[in-house]
Amino acid sequence: MAELFSANGWHVVATMCNPEKGKELERLPNIVVVPLDVTDQKQIRETCWKALKR
Repeated sequence: MAELFSANGWHVVATMCNPEKGKELERLPNIVVVPLDVTDQKQIRETCWKALKR
């Protein structure tokens, strides 16, 4: 999905537990990969703020 959205000019914030696995996505335009553990409330808030700032 991230690749499709990027190809259509959308800005994409791709979240994953291990952002190292998403390095190839960061090479595409308009995609940023950030860590997110959905069981960590603090990280959820931080990641949301980072995404909104971008």
